[in-house]
Amino acid sequence: MILIEGIKEFEIESAVAVGYFDGMHPGHKLIIGKTVKAKDRGFVPAVLTFDFSKKRPGGKIGKDLFPKQEKYREMQALGIEICVECDFTMIENMTAEYFLHEVLIGRMRCKEIFCGEDFRFGHNRSTDAEMLKNMAKPEGVVVEVIPSLYLEDKIISTTGIKQFVEEGKVDEAARILGRNYGIYATITDIQNEKILGFLDGGLTLPKAGRYLSSIGREASPDKVAKIVVEDNQKNPKATVEISGDKTPKINEKIFISLFRYLGEL
Repeated sequence: MILIEGIKEFEIESAVAVGYFDGMHPGHKLIIGKTVKAKDRGFVPAVLTFDFSKKRPGGKIGKDLFPKQEKYREMQALGIEICVECDFTMIENMTAEYFLHEVLIGRMRCKEIFCGEDFRFGHNRSTDAEMLKNMAKPEGVVVEVIPSLYLEDKIISTTGIKQFVEEGKVDEAARILGRNYGIYATITDIQNEKILGFLDGGLTLPKAGRYLSSIGREASPDKVAKIVVEDNQKNPKATVEISGDKTPKINEKIFISLFRYLGEL
């Protein structure tokens, strides 16, 4: 997958999934999957997503569920060929008409657009997905608005998953995600069979405590991760107890799957 920072001119016609896609839950994957199928119609499957590191819509303060590299990994695995990451501050004051005609149609040469029903864009987020559909139709651009998915009568959302994580209900988070929930730890020290590392305080943090865990995404749960949250979550640290010959290196970043909350430290 080609990752492009900033809006660039496309050389070929595209189908574009538009959204933030933090967490890449089943609703997001449905949108991405429909975009990838457009390749059968001769369009390169692409994503237009946003960088909120400087500012979030509406000036809101929030933390992502995963680092952006995680969602890009998932997008690539699903078949996206081009991902465009745009700084939100570069587009927040664009009118909906300019965003559609100059960015999506003009530069990205899109012929099909896919988005969730809660997608909003334009200055002050004044335009919703159905309005986008009506605006694009005269231009010969097809917009498919994907309805939200539900699990047991509850809408699947990144916000809901974050709440489960913060409450330590990582098994529930995994059930919604459709894959293991986990954290990234940067290794700071190795003591015998104990690995010490820190978490990214800019991401949603699990509740402090002990978790049934494994190192990696596919390994069986055979370890215990102890997560200590200090300084009101501004200086998080993770301690992972492991056994075996293979151990990470200092400063290496590893993925730790968290399967179930076991209790307090």
